[in-house]
Amino acid sequence: MRQHEATRSLSAIRDGLTWTLAALRAAGVHTHEVRPIEALGARAKSLDDALEAADEAVVIANACVAWRDMALDNAIECFARDLLHHCGGRRDDVRYRAFFPVAPNEYTRMALAAEIDATEHFTRVITEVALPKAVAVSHAAVLTARDEGREALAARAAAEGTLANARLRLTLFRDEVNLARASLHNVLERYRIDHGLRVGYPDTFFAPVRTAPRRAEAKSAKPPADGTRRDTDPRPVTG
Repeated sequence: MRQHEATRSLSAIRDGLTWTLAALRAAGVHTHEVRPIEALGARAKSLDDALEAADEAVVIANACVAWRDMALDNAIECFARDLLHHCGGRRDDVRYRAFFPVAPNEYTRMALAAEIDATEHFTRVITEVALPKAVAVSHAAVLTARDEGREALAARAAAEGTLANARLRLTLFRDEVNLARASLHNVLERYRIDHGLRVGYPDTFFAPVRTAPRRAEAKSAKPPADGTRRDTDPRPVTG
């Protein structure tokens, strides 16, 4: 019997538990071993649902961050145009330079978090430079976009934290399943010896370990870097 390795997907673990449970029920003589496997199967489903939800939440959070990044870019560009018009088209005007010591596209090309940090002076300069109402409205839109951007970044950080926690739970659960499988294998081996059954009897209760995770779980099983973990040995093994 081969145990589940660190790269093994949760769907493969669930399949293994389903196989073992079905084999125990079919044998009909290992009733005491059924309930622990049932409990592990129920927990595997719950963890699978949690991983799926956490992974989806990160996707949604990334989409929100991308949207808020674009919204802030648009707000900065609009404010820059309105301010430049107010300054008579002169980019060297002291009022324009107070807000834009560098070209507006130097801000908009940044990632959202960096863009928010780089425009922090907008909140100070507005108290020092008088602006007409129309330009002030554009400026206020920038501040609103920055606040919404911060909220989106915070939501993404929370979603990523939830996903990391779910992945940790998967690691701990995989270890627990491996211990349960080893214990069950020992019980079945003792039963085989006591009843004079053929060698390999315990292995029939453990499915060949599947090497490819199904659906979006491949993303949930990946390490903190962007590469997806996968099994390198394509040969089916009993485990």
